[in-house]
Amino acid sequence: THYVTDAEAVAGIYPTAKFEVVPRHGNIDSLIMIDSRYREFVTYGPSNSVIVTGHTYKNGVKVPFVFASVAVFESEFTFTPKLILEGSGHHELRMRFLSQLAFDANGAVMDPNDFRNRLMIESNLQSSIGFFRL
Repeated sequence: THYVTDAEAVAGIYPTAKFEVVPRHGNIDSLIMIDSRYREFVTYGPSNSVIVTGHTYKNGVKVPFVFASVAVFESEFTFTPKLILEGSGHHELRMRFLSQLAFDANGAVMDPNDFRNRLMIESNLQSSIGFFRL
């Protein structure tokens, strides 16, 4: 599990919560000045929503990969029972990414360097994003 981002919510009763991961449009220079990791989002194309780096194995040889996507990813979660946030101030929700699900095809690992796997990986990415209360 990789923790991606946090979001704040005010006190209240929440039946659902939703995160959206979208490409950044416009000038990203100010974000790069705050955190140089944002540079990757424009390095691999015009504007990416998700970048996953890692390695896979081909014929027993470790092969690095960079999987970049401009797709929009949404994660909506229904709280059962409803999420109750009490008190003053803000409460944090954290988005998580289950990387082991992103490249899985019925138990086999998909090669992210193979463009034929792109749509399935993006679909898996959608399913692998979730969140929880801190």
